[in-house]
Formats: sequence, C-alpha cells, structure tokens
Amino acid sequence: MTTTQIESMANQNGVANPDFDVQGTFRFLVIPKFLADVDDTVGKVHWRRANGTLSIVAPTRQYDLPADFGKFEKVRSALASGGLGAGLAFIGEDPDLVLDAEACTTPGPPTGYWVVRSSNTTPPIVPWAVRFGCIPDGSYTAYFIYFRGIPFSDLTSDVNLDPYIPYDCQFPLVHGLRKEIYRDRFGVGDNRFAAEQSAYQEAVVSLIGKKELGPRRMSVFCR
Repeated sequence: MTTTQIESMANQNGVANPDFDVQGTFRFLVIPKFLADVDDTVGKVHWRRANGTLSIVAPTRQYDLPADFGKFEKVRSALASGGLGAGLAFIGEDPDLVLDAEACTTPGPPTGYWVVRSSNTTPPIVPWAVRFGCIPDGSYTAYFIYFRGIPFSDLTSDVNLDPYIPYDCQFPLVHGLRKEIYRDRFGVGDNRFAAEQSAYQEAVVSLIGKKELGPRRMSVFCR
C-alpha cells in the first residue's frame, strides 16, 4: 500500500482534527514506532534485512550509506588472502574509542566503525555515513547486512511502502495511525482509543509467524 492509502483507511470519515498532522505523524511517529515494536515483539525480521558492499580506498575513511539505511547488523571486510575477516567492531557507543579513532593518524586496515551524519549535500541527500576507525592503508571491500528504514523526503509525497514492508504486514500501521488520531481527537481515556490500541498490539503480535521464511536448523558455508 501507499502512505496515502493507509492514511485514508486510518482517518475514516475524516475524524482527525483539522490541525492534526496525519501525514507527518504517520511518517515520523507511527512507522518508526511500528518498526521498533516489531523488533521488541517479533524480533529481527527477514523483510527488514538487506545486504550491501563498500569499496574502501586509501586514505578515505568515511562513506555514504544507502538511502534506506536503518541500522547495521554486521560488517566484515574481505581479506587479501581470500574470504572474510572477523566482524568489524561497532565503537559508536563508546565516546572514548571514537575520540581515539579520530585522533589516530597511523594508516591500517579497518577494524572498527561508527555511524555519522553524511556530509553529502547533493540531492537526493543520503542522511547517514559510516566512518572507519583508522585511515585505510589500502583498498578493501566491506560487506555488511543492515536493517532497512524508509526514506521520506518530505511530509506529503506519496510513498509506496511495499518495497520496505510486505503488504500483509502493513495492516498494523492502520491501527497505529488511527489510535494516534483518536488520541488527539478523543483522549487516551476514550474507549475508541483503547480499542485501537488493543487492535494495534494484537496486529503486531500476529506478525510473529512471519519472522523468517525458512527454518534456522543448520549452518551452510560456501567454499
């Protein structure tokens, strides 16, 4: 479905207050909360994962990430001898490690990374970039798995959500937006809000069966 279709389904009979920002609330409150609730209730779902690669060259240590980047799951770099090395360490939550990395002037292979705002100002603007913990001393290829977000360029442009959220997983969004409309219009003590809150929670729980598309019973390695 598109954002406009879901907004129309949620705002039945135009019940939203005239000054309630349906579009902004849906894009920047309801959808992020839905994705966070799926993580907490269902776990890391297959339909949010995507793969990517980065060609690292000396002496550049910062690279823009995909427009739909949400969060890293794993980053590894290729070895000169073939195959992949151990996973790179995420150091973004340790300010001392980040400061040490920024102060490092000795070139070397990438071992750690963190995420920063992109310095790119050429439309379409990519919001995030990855920065590596030391100045690269040569050419490397980084392979990574990330969880996708949904890039919105503004509050009003209609966006097709199907590439980011499977169609049959989108219906909790209708309840999620409608409960915010009811919260604003009627208040949290109203039965209509309580009913939509419950419907939203049940719809999120119903996605547990859609977590993975195959059984996770064995490890298979390519040689």
